[in-house]
Amino acid sequence: MSKKITIHNLNVTNIPSVEKYLSEMASRGWMIKRIILASIFIFEKTEKQNLDFSITPYEIESAFNRKSKKEIEEFRDVTESVGWKFAAKSYDFHIYYKKNSEDLIELQTDEEEKFHAIKKIAKKELLSAYILIPFLLFFLWINTGIFFSVEGLVSGMYLFIVPMLIFAIVGALVQVIVYKIFLRKNKKNIEYGNDIEYSKTDMYRKFISIFIVGGMIFLILFIIYITYKAIRYKDIILFSAFIPGLVGLAIGLMYKYNIKPSEMSKKYKRIFFVVTLILAVVISNIIIFTGFPKFLSKEENKDYTYRENGSILIPEFYHYYTHGIDSVEIKYYDSLNESIAKRLVDLLLKERRNSITGSYSYALEELSENENALRGDYETLGLSKDEYIDLKTAEDAKTIDELIERNINDSIIKIENNIWNADEAYYLSINKDIALIRDDREVYYIGGYNLTDEKIIEEMKEELDI
Repeated sequence: MSKKITIHNLNVTNIPSVEKYLSEMASRGWMIKRIILASIFIFEKTEKQNLDFSITPYEIESAFNRKSKKEIEEFRDVTESVGWKFAAKSYDFHIYYKKNSEDLIELQTDEEEKFHAIKKIAKKELLSAYILIPFLLFFLWINTGIFFSVEGLVSGMYLFIVPMLIFAIVGALVQVIVYKIFLRKNKKNIEYGNDIEYSKTDMYRKFISIFIVGGMIFLILFIIYITYKAIRYKDIILFSAFIPGLVGLAIGLMYKYNIKPSEMSKKYKRIFFVVTLILAVVISNIIIFTGFPKFLSKEENKDYTYRENGSILIPEFYHYYTHGIDSVEIKYYDSLNESIAKRLVDLLLKERRNSITGSYSYALEELSENENALRGDYETLGLSKDEYIDLKTAEDAKTIDELIERNINDSIIKIENNIWNADEAYYLSINKDIALIRDDREVYYIGGYNLTDEKIIEEMKEELDI
């Protein structure tokens, strides 16, 4: 094997320990060739050598500027002119080496100058974290609501998205804490004429390595999952899940390679930077709020719509409904186990309760403002004449709340006679034309039928195999 990959980490707090690690690997016949994401170290097989390594901080780019290729080459030429040889780089850290036997001048002997270079890099990374954390919290807030919903169970994607967001937030917060402590401590060291004090433990290095590798695993699993669902349900629209990331990557690369190296003033670069952030967020939210991810796989014609979906927790889901005035609707959920099916029933009941609350409160509000309401207008909402008068004269929301609660209780009723021969059954409307049934791990939502008619119920049970 000519190459070797290890999981390590190079950051502002552990430069000497990484230099020692690279020397140890070289003594075993492995020379560092590349570092990816500051944590994936790629070595190439060579002869065993006794080498000294020196990691030099040299900022290639900041939030608003980027060194040109010529400037980077000039820096490398100056360094190599004193005998040190270039090995690899990781972002703003440049790795050089020499033989133990070579008596060369150190690349950096001024601790204050070195700390100034390290501080610039650390502050840049902290700025990224300060910008990233609010956006991650915002997206976590949006997605957590969906995570604990019926859509979250059925789509399954939020099982990946929410943990990834939490993972990223924790990683960013830990980085901020560690870097702030490091900078504060070494600011005092430099003021007192002492050397830079680096981390004495591997705890943060191990944490950040696990964080980066774990994040990559989550991302790979997410991509595999989306790809599987797109193929399984024959719907490439599911790949829209990648659009926010691709948009952000495209805008970021454009800013990095076109705007940063330009002669544009810092003021305009800042404006462009803010605009790119806003643009990425706006595009991402447009995608999210216009149906990411919805039940996208469907067979549709002018008479009915049929959609399929599924996830780890709800392996099979279908939704069928007809178009027109006398429409019917059937939803079927095949849960992974009975516990998830019970949770699904609770969520469906909650959604139905919220739906009734929203529609009924709106109807009551419209009625209370209608000066010419007829008897049929309030009776349609289940109100007596006295209740209608109370509604018109009520000075607080208590009356409306009581009416809404009564309507909910009249609409959502547990079916006790177990005519469905199921574990749970509920009516979800006053007219008893909507029902929710759970039979072990299978859940059925049925609407548009007279579900008090035993003949219709028997036909539905036979048709749905309940």
